[in-house]
Amino acid sequence: MMKIKNKKLFFSSVAALMFSIGVLFIALKINEGGIQKVTNESASERAKTRAEIVAHKLIKDGFKVKKFVESIPNRGLASESEVVAIEEVADSGQVARDPWGFPFSYKKFNDGVIIWSMGPNHVLDTKEAMLKVASAASDDIVLFIK
Repeated sequence: MMKIKNKKLFFSSVAALMFSIGVLFIALKINEGGIQKVTNESASERAKTRAEIVAHKLIKDGFKVKKFVESIPNRGLASESEVVAIEEVADSGQVARDPWGFPFSYKKFNDGVIIWSMGPNHVLDTKEAMLKVASAASDDIVLFIK
């Protein structure tokens, strides 16, 4: 067993350490909302950047998108089915994923494409008429790319 020579110094050091941990805990609790806000803002910025990249790729590729379908061989045994990717041209649909794990939706127009994400609440708060002018409501991300 270890013998402590200066008990007073030991206990004051332990008390100072506990006090520091308590102050740190309180500071983190007070700032918790701020940290969450910064995290959501950076995710929103990432969503905007990703939406812009995806929209430009859609335009460049002539709106060819991969669609995953179940393919069942001629024998018709469902247990032998497999998922295959086919490419198709689609003027609207869903592609890629936003930072919250949900697909971006898009719609082609003569002069460009509107691409949107429902944001962190996973609810499309923007009405369709507002999508056409690329005006987002609540936490939705809406971009119009020419």
